[in-house]
Amino acid sequence: MNKQASEKRKVLIVDDDPLVRGMFCRMIELVGFEALKAENGVEALELFKTHAHDIDIVFVDFMMPGRNGEEVMHDIRGIRQDARVVLASGYHEVRHSVDCLGNEGFNAFLYKPFRLEELRAVIQHILLHE
Repeated sequence: MNKQASEKRKVLIVDDDPLVRGMFCRMIELVGFEALKAENGVEALELFKTHAHDIDIVFVDFMMPGRNGEEVMHDIRGIRQDARVVLASGYHEVRHSVDCLGNEGFNAFLYKPFRLEELRAVIQHILLHE
């Protein structure tokens, strides 16, 4: 997916916590990306349908009311099979499960809370494997 130099890459942030979502978006903007945000799986899917070919990475919280991160990932991949999806969670049990099961289809895992350098490293890793 090649972007013109003037076009910012887009990242979709899906998190039910408004404080986390806001912080996540500010960090995404600090690393030079445009942040789209959704507070739940339904909103995320609507945004993804609208911007499917413009979104470079989706960061999705695993533990959300309604559709969890894994369900949202499967829905997104139903729209665009090559979508890059990063699971984010602050629950140690989720991270351990993902490590043991080989990411379950996610491109990467980001353990919350995370630092800007960790976010940047995950993004670089994913974009290097385009």
